[in-house]
Amino acid sequence: MTLPRWKRWRHAAILGVGALSLALAAAGCGGGGQAQGNSATPASKAAGSSASTTTQATQHLTVLELTPTPSPTLWFFSLAQALGAFKKYGLDVTIRHSSGGGPEKIQALLGGQADVVTSDIIAFLSAVNQGSKLNVIFVPTPNYAQSLLAEKSITDPSQLNGKGFAVPSLGGAARFLAMEVLQHYGVDTNSIHWTVSPGTLGRLTLVETGHAQGDLEPPDQVALLQGGKYPNIHVLVPSTVEATGPFPNFVFVTTPAIEQSHAEALNRLTEAMLYTMRTFEQDPSAYAKAALDVAGKPYTLEELTNVGKTLAQDQEWGVNGGINLASIDKVEKLFFSVTKQPNRLPPTNQLVDTQFLSNALKKLGMATVGHDIPDWEKASS
Repeated sequence: MTLPRWKRWRHAAILGVGALSLALAAAGCGGGGQAQGNSATPASKAAGSSASTTTQATQHLTVLELTPTPSPTLWFFSLAQALGAFKKYGLDVTIRHSSGGGPEKIQALLGGQADVVTSDIIAFLSAVNQGSKLNVIFVPTPNYAQSLLAEKSITDPSQLNGKGFAVPSLGGAARFLAMEVLQHYGVDTNSIHWTVSPGTLGRLTLVETGHAQGDLEPPDQVALLQGGKYPNIHVLVPSTVEATGPFPNFVFVTTPAIEQSHAEALNRLTEAMLYTMRTFEQDPSAYAKAALDVAGKPYTLEELTNVGKTLAQDQEWGVNGGINLASIDKVEKLFFSVTKQPNRLPPTNQLVDTQFLSNALKKLGMATVGHDIPDWEKASS
């Protein structure tokens, strides 16, 4: 597949979930409900008047992302830091880490331990459904491409009916993504025996030893299959994008109160992340160098360059900020169908706040590519 290229840039004025219940404190969320584009800080004020971000005083943010694992692709903030994106846009970012896909990070955000967190979409939806005031401001990987792995006796996805499938948790987005993939291939997900292992190496071991027959992993984890350490595992489906379409597995989340108090810093963070996403899509070697810087062993630069090419081919990166209301709505429906919780969510367009993304796209331009096509500007007009 030919790597995606920037076709052209246009500058345009753009207006701007788990099976396990979260025990989230209400304290610290601050502010009222937040409809997209209706922050307490007007977008025109938050955008700033200076043409050069780097000439303004440095802005400070504390962010929280996944605890380091063998998967550098998920360290979105660390990758941006290694690329030099934060320095480029006048940001001083303290990066903290927490285990788990989302609940711990949402708790930390509401507890005032971070300004922005990387959460899985299910933890975010569950928290908002329980009354927390939160907003999605960026989706780093709107096409969350995974590889479907299986033990070698499985030669077709349909053969996973009634088999064991390894997931990081029962209530996280990874299981919901796996359900989407398996259903696409005609598997009855009610017949699946879900086997939990939080770490990638643990899930691969489950499949290798026959305790599970399938697993979803990102491309950087598939690279770990090289060298014969897992001789009983093969790649059954190289990319799940065709099976799922856009799937906002991970989202950047903040609160209305932080949006008001850190508006300029959030503008710059959004610009820095757009710069990171676009750089990685255009130049997979830039991803490889940044990933090697944050991950080191067990990878080589060549392996990560190949991973970077795969991510670009799968159109992984949120080059326009990744927010797509239709894909969020799809996950909402799946969330409530599985958990049977009463739906107390506001309309989908009120789960996101696109003011910072709108400001950034005014400055940097919209990438007119065949993926990451925003649909939120229609909802705001």
